[in-house]
Amino acid sequence: MRILVVVQRYGAEVVGGSESHARVVAHRLAMVNEVEVATTNALDYWSWAPYFAAGEAMDGPVRVRRFAVTGPRSTTFKESERHILFEPHTRADEQGWLAMQGPHTPDLLEFLRREGKTYDAILFYTYIYEPTAAGLPLVPERAGLVSTAHDEEPLRLVPYRALFQLPRAFGFLTPEERGRHRPRRAALARSRAVPGALRPARAARLLPGPGERGQGRR
Repeated sequence: MRILVVVQRYGAEVVGGSESHARVVAHRLAMVNEVEVATTNALDYWSWAPYFAAGEAMDGPVRVRRFAVTGPRSTTFKESERHILFEPHTRADEQGWLAMQGPHTPDLLEFLRREGKTYDAILFYTYIYEPTAAGLPLVPERAGLVSTAHDEEPLRLVPYRALFQLPRAFGFLTPEERGRHRPRRAALARSRAVPGALRPARAARLLPGPGERGQGRR
């Protein structure tokens, strides 16, 4: 299979549970598959400042495609976050959440739009960031989602309300996360299979079970 892993940061230098898990999975899958990673050139998830060179590089057997972040996270982000999550606000505020939070990577999204159908399966990590929240809807018929979602306020925002209905498969890092999304998975399992797409049972064999690595998002 030709598999793409989409994650907001990637590399041995990156500190983060979701990102570390994505790298482990990419290398494990690469033992018997052709695996690539689509990610950003950021190292720090707070500022999204460029650190790695944009472009292609190899991480052992895994081809890494890094796309440039268009700008750093605003220094007023925490104030804006508090407003959107806990104060009266507009629908437009919610729709602007992804770009405001970062990482904003239009080239990565364009890559998925242009090349997504050339992969047999695309595994998206971390629901809350733009590469997944805006990228997965571009290729839902071949998408698996490792959401690392907690019971948290952002789940209720506009960019995420339909996201969990779209993937063909899910991966969970904890039993609690699996239980939280069981109703969504049941609805998904009743959907019609798409020819050539990633089927839930097949994807489940690709992802580590929830007990193998108990790492969550920061």
